[in-house]
Amino acid sequence: MEAKQIRVAASAPCTDPFGAISQRCLENVMDVLAEPNAHLIGVYGSNHELKHTLIEKVCRRVLRDKLFDRVLIVTASKKPDVKKTQEEVTCQLRLTFNYKSKHDVKKIQEDIAGQLGLTFNNKSKDKRAHKLIERLKIEQKILIILSDLHKELDLSKVGIPYGSHHTGCKILLTSTTEDLLSNHMHTQHNFNIGS
Repeated sequence: MEAKQIRVAASAPCTDPFGAISQRCLENVMDVLAEPNAHLIGVYGSNHELKHTLIEKVCRRVLRDKLFDRVLIVTASKKPDVKKTQEEVTCQLRLTFNYKSKHDVKKIQEDIAGQLGLTFNNKSKDKRAHKLIERLKIEQKILIILSDLHKELDLSKVGIPYGSHHTGCKILLTSTTEDLLSNHMHTQHNFNIGS
């Protein structure tokens, strides 16, 4: 059964006058990550440093609190591509791959697979996506962070299962705009970390 989408946005940017991430914003993100039906969470704001710091704090907390067994961090690009995303996941899964990326989607696939220790051996994007889905489903509780998303990215083409396809997989997206997260990536919860 598909989770009901709920929109939550911080009423004011979650920053303090000194530029540090406020504890409230971090707590809001952590609370949502702990919700069983929240699978796609967005953080937006124009300050890259604040988003990066938030990602670091979230990673430390989820691993310390054992909320997830594994955390993968993938940096998207201005031109998100399935292969690029697959490459990043592959890298973090400790898998090997035997070719150079020409497309961003394949790079993302490689990065994810690498973090999982998965090997692609020059497979098509669709075959890579299928292999990633199979491998990610082995992980009971996994958080995938896709940072710096600039335009829509089809997560199914990358091979990232979530929601009813893999209830143990949650995705945290960061972007400069709420519009991309809400209207194009269809996040369930969004938080503004400020400018």
